Amino acid sequence: MKILFLSGHAHLALDPTAEGASGGAELQVALLAKELVQRGQEVVLLAADTGQGDSLTQQGIRVRNGGRFDTGKLWDTLRALPRVISILRQEKPDVVVIYGWTSWLYLLAKLRHWGDLLHNSTADAHCGVASVLASSSINDTLSRCTAKASGAASSAASSTKSLRYRLLFVCALDSEIDGGFREAHPWRGQLFQKGMELCDIRLAITEDQAALFRAQGMSCSVMRLLLQPDLSPGRAVDRGNKSIDLLWVARCNRVKQPLLFLDLAAQFPQARCRMICSNQEEALWHAVKKRASTMPQFEFLEKVPYHDIQSHFDQAKIFVNTSSDEGVPNTFIHAGLGSTAIASLKVDPDHMFHHFQAGCCAENKMEKLIKELQCLLSDEKILYRAQQEASRFVCEWHDNKKNVEVFLKSLQPSVLSPQPVLS
Repeated sequence: MKILFLSGHAHLALDPTAEGASGGAELQVALLAKELVQRGQEVVLLAADTGQGDSLTQQGIRVRNGGRFDTGKLWDTLRALPRVISILRQEKPDVVVIYGWTSWLYLLAKLRHWGDLLHNSTADAHCGVASVLASSSINDTLSRCTAKASGAASSAASSTKSLRYRLLFVCALDSEIDGGFREAHPWRGQLFQKGMELCDIRLAITEDQAALFRAQGMSCSVMRLLLQPDLSPGRAVDRGNKSIDLLWVARCNRVKQPLLFLDLAAQFPQARCRMICSNQEEALWHAVKKRASTMPQFEFLEKVPYHDIQSHFDQAKIFVNTSSDEGVPNTFIHAGLGSTAIASLKVDPDHMFHHFQAGCCAENKMEKLIKELQCLLSDEKILYRAQQEASRFVCEWHDNKKNVEVFLKSLQPSVLSPQPVLS
């Protein structure tokens, strides 16, 4: 079986020499791809152009250069579209996997039916796709594009055969399925929602997400996050080497709310704080960096390669998450592997803090988060207990073998849903 992942920067997590940072979903793509290769599957990674060549092989995975499809800009999407289609035709994957929200989910679902039109009339096809992407109400446009694709089918049936892959979506954020993304991004949210409905296979990373899919009439299985193979659960960590009191790690964007960590740090002037904050939203990042430079006992790092990130968690007593929306943060996994307590403002995947006393979830209340941090920092016994529980959380919930088996089982013919009917 050939499995193709479309993922902007997952190739950076495969390359130990890469200096660029990859996101949590991209990290999971890289880990899953490596696990599948070890199990004898053929894996292709269709990556965004970050200056790398094409058809490179990294850790047994062939990396194709798909252009700048990752920017979210309409023109970049249109320019990348012919290259993406060409690679799909060349590779002829059995399954195409998307991890996390993107309008490409809808395009990849439709390409199986638009393939003839795109092959024989590039200008008309680009116009049709642009119309869909730019429309604030997609219903009429969907009908027009579907009619065009159907009309071209009889003249080029052979080219369509090369795009008959199954489409698998892995949900990364709760907002992707609870309506939050559609509310924040109305027209792209409509495309994305339609793409999820047209998928053949859906996986969630929490039971709560899976329940939301099923409530909307969409089948779904649960595959929890994977661990880096060389970082086993329950690994020995030297607690005497934990020189950082509070650690924050994320990309700099509004969802991660980095300024709130600076507010927290100001409440604990004696605490040694470290912030790893890669630049994603330029203006916000500069504001965060400028303010951080004025704070005592505060270390600001812009970029840390993935292969170095675990060492920072190993040095930290408490990891702080200030995000307004996440599924299961990869940073929670790193915290558990580093025996680091977790203090979360809002994120509580599958009510994990009820099952594991790994720190606290403040239910989106800053006052409660400050109080909980005071308790953890002032009482060594409570802190040590939370660190042990964070380690137990990873041991009990995140088993690579079990979770990869869930993925492979979802690809079995008896599990696959029928090809979607266009409407």
